[in-house]
Amino acid sequence: MQKRGQVAAFVIVGLVLIFALILIFFFRDSLRDNFKNVINKQEYMGSQLNEIQNVINKCIVKETYNAANLIGDGGGYFNPVSYSSYHGKKISILCSNIVDDKKCNAKPLSIDDTNKRFNEYLKNKVKNCINLNNYENQKYTLTKGQFELMNYIQNDGILVGVNYPI
Repeated sequence: MQKRGQVAAFVIVGLVLIFALILIFFFRDSLRDNFKNVINKQEYMGSQLNEIQNVINKCIVKETYNAANLIGDGGGYFNPVSYSSYHGKKISILCSNIVDDKKCNAKPLSIDDTNKRFNEYLKNKVKNCINLNNYENQKYTLTKGQFELMNYIQNDGILVGVNYPI
């Protein structure tokens, strides 16, 4: 009787092991996915942030290029008040004639004033260009902070910095 009890116990243990192996075999993909999911979430969020940064950088480059061309064509102004038309472009008049004199009354451009005009114009353009709709309503919550843009016009280029917490 003792030997039958031992055989029955081994058969039951064997059946439980076989059943456990069958369950592991059928659910191995979902188990593996769950373990990978934890690691992949960090990689996924990192890739999403990189894509968002690329979207913002593309807008900055595009709008800065367009603004620089526009302010350059306008003689330091985006919409000059006192201007002369040249090939359909409004060119700011920075020197007006003095009656009965060969000299002109100069209206010098200040780099600080030009930077301010450029900053105001560029801030609105870049902010309107950034479209993050593809990144909203995902498996995460996208929270946007206050958009700030600073620029500095240099002799050989324009330095633009953006602070946009996401």
